[in-house]
Amino acid sequence: GGGGSVGGRGFNNGCGICCGVSCVNCNDTDCDDIGGGGGGGGNGGGDNSGLSIIGIIDILIVCSFIAFLCVGSVYNWKVKSKTGADVIPFRTVWTDVPFLVKDGVVFVLGLAKSGFQKATGKTTTI
Repeated sequence: GGGGSVGGRGFNNGCGICCGVSCVNCNDTDCDDIGGGGGGGGNGGGDNSGLSIIGIIDILIVCSFIAFLCVGSVYNWKVKSKTGADVIPFRTVWTDVPFLVKDGVVFVLGLAKSGFQKATGKTTTI
C-alpha cells in the first residue's frame, strides 16, 4: 500500500507524516510534489446507509429498559409513596445481579473445566 489522497494532497510526505489532515511538523509545501495516489473506493456496492435489524432491536431493548425504569420509579414514588433507592423498580433483583453473574461465570468455567478433563483425560486448574 502506498499513498492515497486527501483533498488532492498525498498522505505521506516521505517521513510518514500526513499532510492535509492534522499536520505535525509538516508544511503544506511538503505535499506539493507527492502524487495523488489512489482514490477512495466507494461503499463496496452494498447499501450500508441504514441500521441493521440487530441494531434496531438493540435500540428498542435499551429504550424499553429506560422507559421501564422511569415509569416504574415514578409509579413507586407517586403511587406507593416510596423514597430514595426504594423507588427503583425491583430493587432487590438489581442488587442481586452481580452475584448472579458471578454464579453464572463460575458455572460456565466449571463446565469448561469438566469438558477439558473429559476430552484430554488431564486434570488442571483454570
